[in-house]
Amino acid sequence: MSTNTINAESIDVAATCESRDPVAIFFGDPHSHLSDVLYLYFRHYKRQLIYRFFTQAIDDMGIEPSDTLAIADVGASMGFDLKYVFSRLTVSRQSAKAIVSLIEGDDNLIRGGEVEWSDFGKDSGLTHRYLKSDLAKSVPLPDSSQDIILCSEVVEHLEDPRRLLREICRVLKPNGRF
Repeated sequence: MSTNTINAESIDVAATCESRDPVAIFFGDPHSHLSDVLYLYFRHYKRQLIYRFFTQAIDDMGIEPSDTLAIADVGASMGFDLKYVFSRLTVSRQSAKAIVSLIEGDDNLIRGGEVEWSDFGKDSGLTHRYLKSDLAKSVPLPDSSQDIILCSEVVEHLEDPRRLLREICRVLKPNGRF
């Protein structure tokens, strides 16, 4: 009487995968990177929310195509969120001119962001500048100077987030959106 033993090398993985739900395979794989996948989903969903916020702010504020918008991204990293927003805006919502202040404290992220933004938006009148700042202390912008301020995934890293929120309120225009 012969006994067949099954080991990992003898399993036809391709045939097994074809007959199973890919999600079940993913969750059943001890080497899957579920946290990576969830983070990518979160990033995609977050950008959609930011885009909706941004377009609603433009509509609510009555921004005209001839207006110049002052926009700040506090804790911008490499500016991917605002770049996503501007790449999706339709012509009817695009401002003739926008001045974007990307505020970040990490030199490496600023260098990477400068590369990322080097040619982006120049045709449409979009200008950007990186401002280096320790966000735990201050936001390097004048009082009441910004129409729209984004600040995402920042306050949870600060010991005193109220200080940053006070700074954001200081630089936001009276009819501005945060």
